[in-house]
Amino acid sequence: MTDTDEGGLAVRHSRRYFLGLAGSAAGAAAFLAACGSEDDPAEVEATSEGGASATPTATAPAASTATTTADGGWEYTDATGATVTLEKAPERIVAWVGLASILYDFGVQSVGIWGPSRDTEGNPTQQAGRMDLDAVESLTNDYSEMNLEALAVLRPDVLFVSAYSGTIWPIPEDEVKAIQQICPVVAIGVNGRPADEIITEMEALAATLAAPRIEGAEAVVAEAKAEFEAASEELREIASANPGMTVIALSPATDVIWIAGWTRLPDLLYFTNLGVAFYSPEEEVNAADYSPQLTWETVNKYPTDAILLDVRPQWQVAEEDRAGTWQLLPAVQAGQIGGWQAEGVLSYQGYGPILRTLSEQLRGFSGDVVDEAAA
Repeated sequence: MTDTDEGGLAVRHSRRYFLGLAGSAAGAAAFLAACGSEDDPAEVEATSEGGASATPTATAPAASTATTTADGGWEYTDATGATVTLEKAPERIVAWVGLASILYDFGVQSVGIWGPSRDTEGNPTQQAGRMDLDAVESLTNDYSEMNLEALAVLRPDVLFVSAYSGTIWPIPEDEVKAIQQICPVVAIGVNGRPADEIITEMEALAATLAAPRIEGAEAVVAEAKAEFEAASEELREIASANPGMTVIALSPATDVIWIAGWTRLPDLLYFTNLGVAFYSPEEEVNAADYSPQLTWETVNKYPTDAILLDVRPQWQVAEEDRAGTWQLLPAVQAGQIGGWQAEGVLSYQGYGPILRTLSEQLRGFSGDVVDEAAA
């Protein structure tokens, strides 16, 4: 697999090896890949196969569908395969913060949210996005058990929750059953599919809801969609102009470095579809969408031309706490380090800026630094 030279620098796999995995793929998180612990950036069990390839090896879950019936009813087949049927379209919405922020961007005002919406200084988190937090009731500001009494007071018509590979998260099964005594629970799949597919699904879902609408949202969405499409095309062109460049996304903690599995995370999967050659070790990406086999001493195991580091506050490690092997990486020596916004809101407004930022970073990077270091 990987040899080590006398200076301790892991010699890169052949260019053919990397690009055979990454291909000319037609491919972040984390979005809703919310992280509450330094032990696992995903904190969720899912089925995953790593490695980059032109066609993802992981089996993508089917898109969920929402429909309205001729008599005014509402039906949704969710990510767990369950079908929720209501006599009328939901009006009072409670949702996981990441989902509520997506719906907000599509003009839907929720009555309640739960999950980390404000940081320690009271500012909106990445997951909260552009949502008006003063206009919505927060049931909890972390990953703790939901306050069922507070939920019941909101009289929700439905509760939207995330699902990873068909498993509801972050609510445990017994709590789901308790919530279902108050309102239906609808699970929305947030991994194993590219970001654009999830965005389109959420746009369609928002259109079926009877919740209060945010004034002017329709025009904002139309403008943001055009920007998203333009930003996507820009990234595609940049990737096409530098097809040999390999990229890896990392979430570093003090004692372990997690490699993001690009075949599972919606942002990286979409970027890969646009041609960016992301790498994750095929045989080692685990069931939680990440591969936890690296430490600061072994970070040179998979050298790539560029590295994207998780920008979330809980994944920041000071330079003095990084082992010397970090400095030996070709991407580090070449200054080809960028940021990875792993919890971008899956909407046109959320992803347009993310795509532009990634394009700006990759535009100035070279695809030859690993080859030059190994020469």
